This record gives sequence, C-alpha cells and structure tokens, in this order.
Amino acid sequence: MSVSIDAATQHPRVALMLRDFGVRINDIVPGSTAADTWTEYAQATWGTTPA
Repeated sequence: MSVSIDAATQHPRVALMLRDFGVRINDIVPGSTAADTWTEYAQATWGTTPA
C-alpha cells in the first residue's frame, strides 16, 4: 500500500478523499486489520487520524 505524500499535499481533493476513506473504513470495520493498518499508515505518513 502506498499513497504519495505529494498527491495528498498538493491536491486538496485527494487529501479529502483519503481522509474520508479512513473515516469510512473505521466506521464499517472498526478494529479490523485493514482499519488499523490504514490508521497507522495515515498517522506515520501524514500525522493524521480519521475524524
């Protein structure tokens, strides 16, 4: 899994879509491996967590 930091920082719509993905995956399957992996990736890459 890889999402370019440039894509997320240079294009506000991409950042919004990635943030929305994080929120949705945590709403649909909270505590799952996929949700936890995404949350860890987002925190490590952008210093963010799902809203």
